Amino acid sequence: VVLVVPVCAHEHTEAMELPVSPRSSPRVSASPASAGMQAAGAPLVPRTDAKRLEGVLPVLPFFLPYILPLLQLHSIYAHHAGLGAQWANTWHAATFAFAVLPLLELAVPHDTANPTEEAARGPKARSVWFKLPLWLWLPTQTLCLAAGGWAYATMGERMSAHQVVGLVLSTGSVTGGIGITVAHELLHQKSAFESALAHALLSEVSYVHWLLDHRYGHHQHVGTPVDPATAPRGMSVYYFVVKSAAGAYVSSWRLALSGVCSRKWLSPAGKALTGLSYMAFAHAAPAAVAAALYAAFGPRGATFFALQAFVAVLLLELVNYIEHYGLFRTVATKATPFSAAVAAAAAARESAAVDAAAAAAAAAAAAAEALARCGSGGFISSAD
Repeated sequence: VVLVVPVCAHEHTEAMELPVSPRSSPRVSASPASAGMQAAGAPLVPRTDAKRLEGVLPVLPFFLPYILPLLQLHSIYAHHAGLGAQWANTWHAATFAFAVLPLLELAVPHDTANPTEEAARGPKARSVWFKLPLWLWLPTQTLCLAAGGWAYATMGERMSAHQVVGLVLSTGSVTGGIGITVAHELLHQKSAFESALAHALLSEVSYVHWLLDHRYGHHQHVGTPVDPATAPRGMSVYYFVVKSAAGAYVSSWRLALSGVCSRKWLSPAGKALTGLSYMAFAHAAPAAVAAALYAAFGPRGATFFALQAFVAVLLLELVNYIEHYGLFRTVATKATPFSAAVAAAAAARESAAVDAAAAAAAAAAAAAEALARCGSGGFISSAD
């Protein structure tokens, strides 16, 4: 379902023109369900609530993603303890992510309440309680990764093929469906501590380099041919996944060598890493995680690391495909190598459109002339 639905969906997606600067558009936060409702044509009316951030209740929804690791860990324990097939089903976390949650999106009322501007910039919005769901995800994800590697190494041979697949998909849902999402939130913060957490989370899915491309490549070039995470209309999801993953890797090398990663924000320890040193770290950190699983559980532990990382990255790229499919952005005229390439592509499209319009106008004129002669009683010969 995950692979087929986007292929069907793109047939009905219209290309969208994005403004030059996203800052010109008002910021409206909405739940994914509300966004889907708006995309379907239903009205979405955001409202403000001065008490939106009061008390503990506003924080609790951000702990709901911890249901996935609990289901994954419980299924592993149940399988080890022989509690029965209904409890030892390794598909529980994946089923919850891809079947239960979409149904809940339809059943749970849409939440369109937003805090006021004053509250959003106040001390309550910066409360540590809103940070805890992000900060605690790294130890939780690490535990799930270790438990999955142990289960694959010690019980994998006793598991059926579909149970092994369920274990890999469930763990990938934890590390990719949630883990990369948390890393994405942390990489947009400015503290060295949260930067280190983002690097560590991406190390466990072998995608540290993506952090560099996303922050300094994707944000600048989204909606243009330069951005590997933007899918032109008509591109299949299978081709896009390969293009986006390979393009992000190449882009990260280009950005690293350009010196952009000399900023201290990018360092996992608050100390600047530049050029080759950053990319060396981006490769060494996942290798260290794989080596740790190999040392703990043997070759099957390292194999499990690779399998769950593949699922995690696949989920990320599927999200990229759906979010950025068919987008086309008009870029500013500032002269850079990238804007020049984008401008050339836009000029080619515009030239083709002008040629097509001219051809259509000429055909229409010829048809009108022929109809006029027929109306005056003449006949059109083969020469005409």
